[in-house]
Parts: sequence; C-alpha cells; structure tokens
Amino acid sequence: MFSGTIPEELYDLTTLQKLSLGWNDFSGTLSTRIGEMTNLQMLFLFDNKFDGTIPSEIGKLSFLSFLYTHSNAFTGTIPNEISNLSMLRQWKHFENINTGTLPNDIGNLTNLEILWLSECRFSGPLPPSFYNLTRLQQFHAWNNRDLFQEPFSTGFNGTISSEIGNMKELTSFVVNHNWFQGELPREFGDLIELKTVFLHFNDITGESPFCDEDMPNIPRQPQYLTVEMDCLVENNNVANVNCTCCSACCSHDNDICRDQ
Repeated sequence: MFSGTIPEELYDLTTLQKLSLGWNDFSGTLSTRIGEMTNLQMLFLFDNKFDGTIPSEIGKLSFLSFLYTHSNAFTGTIPNEISNLSMLRQWKHFENINTGTLPNDIGNLTNLEILWLSECRFSGPLPPSFYNLTRLQQFHAWNNRDLFQEPFSTGFNGTISSEIGNMKELTSFVVNHNWFQGELPREFGDLIELKTVFLHFNDITGESPFCDEDMPNIPRQPQYLTVEMDCLVENNNVANVNCTCCSACCSHDNDICRDQ
C-alpha cells in the first residue's frame, strides 16, 4: 500500500491514458496540474485520504471516460467545469464531504451511464439539465442529508420533474435519506427499464406512479422491481405516499421500514 502525496512529477506524464491509485493511503490535495494530463481516459483515486477541493482544471480532461473519486475526504463544491467531460461514462463520487448543489450544466455529460453521489453533503434541487442525461442507467445519491455533524446538509430537495420521463435507460434511482418533496410525476412510471427505486425518508407525497395498471412498468411483476417509499401505516402513523405495489413501506417520522 502506497502513502504520501502525489509527486509533482506525476503530472508530467501528459501522454498517460490510465492513472490508477485506488486502494492506497495517499493524502493531500489534487493539484491543478491534473488538467495537463489531457490524454487521460481513466482516473481512479478511490479509497484514499485525498482532501481539499476538486480543481476546476479537471474539466480539461476531454477524453476522460471513467472517474472514480469515491471514499476520500474531498470538500467544497463540485466545479461546473466537470460538465465539460463530454466523454464521461461513469463517475463514482460517494463517501466524500462535498457540499452545495450539482453543477448547473451537468446535463452536458450526455454519455454518462453511472452517477453515484451517495453519502456526501450535497443539497439543493436537481438542476433542469440533469434530465438531459438520457443515457444514465444508475443514479445513486442516498444519504446526503446530515443534520447532526458538520458540514450540515438537508440533502437534495425540491420536486422531481416530469422530464424524468426522458431518462428511458434508468435502471436504478436510489435517493433515500434526502429531502425531495411533493408528488412524483406520472412520467416516472413510464421508465420500463427501471428495476430499483428507493425514495424513502424524503418528503414525497401523493400516489406512487409505479402501481398504476395503465402504466407500462413492471410492478405487476414485483420480482423485477423493488420500490421503497414512505407508505407505512401503523401505530397511528399517517403515510406520506399511497403505494400498493411497494416492496417495503417506511415511515419518515419513525425512521423504520417494513417489508410488504
């Protein structure tokens, strides 16, 4: 296992296509010189102790397809320049301490298939351009709400737009433990590739769009679809959501879930 900081000489390898430093004990910050490694296609920094902000110069890596920065201690907001990575297919960035909202132009990542942002401190609504990610298959952003330790965060919030109906390749949408609000759009139930939906421990209300027999989705075959929402009715608890096809119903107030 390697440790220490990234030597400056590493950034001189401007023809390098893959940099894999995962599963080590590296620490320190990521230099702005990362933007000089313009031939990188894969950048793996996961499972280290990197901290500080992600430099905006990362947006210069125009050939980057795989970016794994998860399980570190990165802080600050995500630079909007990351939206310049038009070739990016996978970005895994869970288990960090980043705050703020998603970049406004994240929808420019039109080749993105996997976006994992769980267990950080992100907040705010999903930007309108998010729904331009029509190739996205997995959106995992659970447990961004943390009201007990700094930096405090209420997690992602706002309503989920009817534009989610454009994201026809989604297979999993996992956003439990945030602060999404309001009713889910009927178009959410149009996503026939969807297999996993975790929306519990939010502030979502109304009818589940996944149980409508007129919709083309698969909840009539529950072995193919797992849905968890705040639909638990017990001990005088009033359910936030009516979901007759949920595989588990939860209570936002009591922080419990029951299999259905």
